Amino acid sequence: MIETSALQVAAVDWIRGRLGLEIGEIDVAHGGRPPAIAGLFFVAIHSGPWQSINDQGYLLDEDIGLQVTVSVKSGSLPTDRWGKPGYSDHGVGLDVLATRVIGVVHLQYGLLNNANDQIEGDVNKYVEPLRFRRADAPVERAAEWWSGSKTTHHGYVGMSRTLLFTGARVIQEIEQISGETL
Repeated sequence: MIETSALQVAAVDWIRGRLGLEIGEIDVAHGGRPPAIAGLFFVAIHSGPWQSINDQGYLLDEDIGLQVTVSVKSGSLPTDRWGKPGYSDHGVGLDVLATRVIGVVHLQYGLLNNANDQIEGDVNKYVEPLRFRRADAPVERAAEWWSGSKTTHHGYVGMSRTLLFTGARVIQEIEQISGETL
């Protein structure tokens, strides 16, 4: 589905620009996992749920979701300090960064317009913006979360939290999507 990839790419650009993030600090990342080259924090944009929200005969009325996983390494901060504001010793806290992401994504028509600009061809575009729905509980992460492979490091080196946004609405005729070639 072209709309989901356009929304993900637009979200990367939108959040990067609004929060002043560098190229290696945010990207589309399947499953929310940061790449091995990620620094002290990483914002991963990935596919969220989508569902039909109306049965209108030959129209498919979809609610498209987007997930944002924020991962922050703890640096040298002892684990008993992780519950304190920030969750890190380098000035970028998990909850602070997650809250900023919510603020720049929730009900932002500019993000929606950027996604629509990327959609080409005979495909309908988004008509309603993303809405913040929930933030999952923080998850302690071992070194392999960042490296992508098993490591000899024991214990946790950071935390992540996944945010769910839904409500990006697309209405399409069934023929528009059933006729696409693979």
